[in-house]
Amino acid sequence: MGIKNAISKLMRTEDRVDGASEGGLDLNDLGFDGLNQNEWVTLQVEATGTPDPEPMPELPDGLGIPTDDDRPTGWISTESGELSELWYRVAQVYPQTGVWPLAVRGDLEAWLGTELVGWYHTNELGAEEFLRRTFDTAAQLGETEAWRTSWLGLARAERTTDASRVRVQPLDGEYRLLLVRTGVPADALGVIGWNGAQGWEFHGSELSEVLYSWQQRFGAVLVGVSTDSIRLSVERPPQDEKTCDLLAREHYAFAPDILNDTNRDLTDYARELPHHKEWEFWWN
Repeated sequence: MGIKNAISKLMRTEDRVDGASEGGLDLNDLGFDGLNQNEWVTLQVEATGTPDPEPMPELPDGLGIPTDDDRPTGWISTESGELSELWYRVAQVYPQTGVWPLAVRGDLEAWLGTELVGWYHTNELGAEEFLRRTFDTAAQLGETEAWRTSWLGLARAERTTDASRVRVQPLDGEYRLLLVRTGVPADALGVIGWNGAQGWEFHGSELSEVLYSWQQRFGAVLVGVSTDSIRLSVERPPQDEKTCDLLAREHYAFAPDILNDTNRDLTDYARELPHHKEWEFWWN
């Protein structure tokens, strides 16, 4: 569709829907409909030194995820199940192994094909440059709400003594486990060449830049991914009104469908942020 056409479509009120099920994220499909009962755990979210596979726990049957040159960039379990305990064990040894676990929904075939993963895109934009692009494109279209065309900068970070150690809550329910070798969890989408946001011409490596910025500023860690959506665990959501407003704009720029598909306006969305320790994003 392309970013300009997608934003143009986003502005037309007749295209708005009452939920995210029309071509977007179905929360029930992803297991996000119920209360997450998993425990929070403090993790080191930066791999250190040379990766060592020795601490990796025993894994179920799985397959490598190939890139366009047949070089595996990840591993996925062939069967889905209640794998929260395994997620914890893999995540605990992440600093030594450099392998980050993600909960995965969707058909196995989609993850083994070349349309969803495998196309690595060299990213030349930083987080702020990437986010500003959505606002700049909307401004070129004209005849839209003023806030959609006015980029006000990044939200300030919530204070922490060590951004490399974060309390994380993995997804519960049944899923496949995707393992990705990456220096930080935020880079996983770029490493596997995830194309779930191609409707907006957003590349996995560009999204990873923003995810790393959020990981540093808010303790937001990537824990789940599907064919067109992602899920973050958030340790330090913003609390003051100005920071929430700026972050809401960041979220809109990152995944505009989160407002379009849910009929929420920016003010309502920003007001909810202090209470949300899980962020979900999808792209139609």
